[in-house]
Amino acid sequence: MANVPDRSRGVKRFIIALALAALAGCDSGPVSGQVVAVVDGEEITIPELNAEARARGLVIGTDRAVRDRVLQDLIDRKLLVQAALDRQLDRTPDHLLAKRRSDEMLLASELIAALGRRGPGLSDRDIASFVASRPFAFDRRALLSVDRIRVMVPLAPALAEAVGAARSVDEAQSLLTAKGIAAERRVEVWDSATLSPEMAKQLLAPVKDETILMQLPDQTIVAKVVEAVPQPTPAASRAQFARELLSSQRSQQLLMSVLQQEKSAANIRYHPRFAPR
Repeated sequence: MANVPDRSRGVKRFIIALALAALAGCDSGPVSGQVVAVVDGEEITIPELNAEARARGLVIGTDRAVRDRVLQDLIDRKLLVQAALDRQLDRTPDHLLAKRRSDEMLLASELIAALGRRGPGLSDRDIASFVASRPFAFDRRALLSVDRIRVMVPLAPALAEAVGAARSVDEAQSLLTAKGIAAERRVEVWDSATLSPEMAKQLLAPVKDETILMQLPDQTIVAKVVEAVPQPTPAASRAQFARELLSSQRSQQLLMSVLQQEKSAANIRYHPRFAPR
């Protein structure tokens, strides 16, 4: 019986040697078919190469220079990934959290796209009705330079009334600071076509020097239009632009419906300190 362990170890070594030889044989064979390169046994295929190009906004077509650059970048990335794996960086808490977030964001985006494809087609009547209901996205569209404050919570009624009555954005900021409420302030350019009809109308029809308070479900915005530059949507692109906006709006409505269904069926529990107020 003393020789059994030795024979067992010998068999294991022989099996490992055969496996390594098989792998070596695969790596040394010709690269063909849909495979464009093999990096330490990992295949890079034509679909992966094209997907990488699309992600960069490139079209390979017959442009060999673009193709070669994208392929070499893919190879370099896979080598760097292998170096990171060798160092077990894929097991760090920061990486695992970032990977989870990336996967969740990607799946959520794919759900939005799938919901958009699932909706009914848009008729010419749908487009015409949408254009008529959204003047600030078409005939009265404008680019707005806005001095705004954002607070990431709804304000209490009394404070909201005081901030809404402020004569300037500076005064509104002082009121929030006095209450110890953190607020982010910056000047941004807003496209009236991307705003709700109500918000666009409020921003484009203010009294001179008026500040506007917008109470949203999860935040509060105080804004003042510094400048409005008319930017009507060209007639030639109006139908396509309307189709894109309406499709996006319908996708968001479907998404909210799905989210509401999921929330009503989900079992969500909070730590007492983190429960919604």
